[in-house]
Amino acid sequence: MDLVCDKLGVTEPCTTADAILPNQVPGKTYWLGHRLAEHEAEGGGDNGLLCECEFVTRPMLDAFLDRHPGCSLDDVRRGTRLGMGPCQGGFCTFRALGIMNDMSVISPEQSMEMLRGFLQRRFRGIRYALWGDQLREEQLVEYIYLGILAMEKPQ
Repeated sequence: MDLVCDKLGVTEPCTTADAILPNQVPGKTYWLGHRLAEHEAEGGGDNGLLCECEFVTRPMLDAFLDRHPGCSLDDVRRGTRLGMGPCQGGFCTFRALGIMNDMSVISPEQSMEMLRGFLQRRFRGIRYALWGDQLREEQLVEYIYLGILAMEKPQ
């Protein structure tokens, strides 16, 4: 980023090491277990669970959509971590898009366009690293989207 700033003529000092990310506590690193602990404190269960890998629940998605009307699936991913776990959104993205569609945040056409773009970008980023169990999981996700959801194969 220092090189980019130099090229753009930005002279502000870098604050990345000192800036606290949204919803984080100073001096603490990200810990996925806090979501599970909060969920268990509220009675637990998997009724509202959308993303098993990152433990994103329906109330979390609803709250994010309320705060960010007109957002995209990538915005949801960045804001909630939905789709950032080991399955890389293979099992939760279509759930989130269905909810966004039901809430009239997006149209059915936008849903398919967002899903297609999300999957293509995700595959482009992971295809060279796939091996063993990860490759098998990615093939399962591909079969779900190509077979069950009748989407075309990414280019």
